Amino acid sequence: MTIDPGRVLTLLNESGFPFQHACAHRIALVDGYQVAVEVPFTHPPTNGPLLGLHGTSDIIAVHPARSADLLVCLVIECKRASARITNWIFLTNQRQSPKWPTFFYSTRLPAQGNQLAVTRSLTFPQLGYQSGGDFDYCVNWLEANAELNQLNRDQAQRIYAPLKQAAHGTRALEATAPKVVEGIEYFRLSSVAHILYVPTIVTTAHIYVGAIPADRVVDGEMTPDSLVLSEPSKWATVEFGMPDYLGYTVGRGSGQTGVTKRTLFVVNDHHLEEFLVGVLDVQRLSMTPAE
Repeated sequence: MTIDPGRVLTLLNESGFPFQHACAHRIALVDGYQVAVEVPFTHPPTNGPLLGLHGTSDIIAVHPARSADLLVCLVIECKRASARITNWIFLTNQRQSPKWPTFFYSTRLPAQGNQLAVTRSLTFPQLGYQSGGDFDYCVNWLEANAELNQLNRDQAQRIYAPLKQAAHGTRALEATAPKVVEGIEYFRLSSVAHILYVPTIVTTAHIYVGAIPADRVVDGEMTPDSLVLSEPSKWATVEFGMPDYLGYTVGRGSGQTGVTKRTLFVVNDHHLEEFLVGVLDVQRLSMTPAE
């Protein structure tokens, strides 16, 4: 049976696989990055008759940070945006307090193995996040078509799906650190003291960050000219609320408290290389044990 290569090409482009592999190729060309594609995981793990939740991470990309004893580990989901969802509009949490992002990293402790920790003091000056107040803290989002006259109603195309997948793959990698990942030799280095995990979405969509002034909402709708909307952004940070099986517990005082959200990056693919360089400038790492 002879098949039409043109039809196969159309199907492949719709699948998003060419975009994923192109992203991996571009990342590997940035000096010092090691890259793995389609990395499988299971989290929570299988427990007797209870099967774990299985998935794959599109890309894991690792590079030493400017701090010599720290690895930056990007767990990346790639999302090619069709014309129906080519504009991603994120809305910030105006009530965010305190303005601290939430990232996790593991530390190698002598005779104890790896310990996972949470940090809320992290900054990325080269990406424009020089203090906690500079992060975007986006908590709502919507997808719109190229003409900005129709919202996406297709649940399978919602931004939530890649956000959740990136968070899931990152949580699984943290739980199994130090995991052997083919193509990434950095994890084997005994000189590495810390691994910072950065869940990231790379997309062809245009990224906008907006704010809703609550005092300009009348009868449930915003008044004309009240929306504050950015120009297309190179990237944005999202505070993603995680399902319970992706959450964490950390010590607080004499007890423990749950951590049910984490910070993710959403990056427009035209600015991927700039992001890959800027994310290595990590500052102000502090430690609170998490599990």
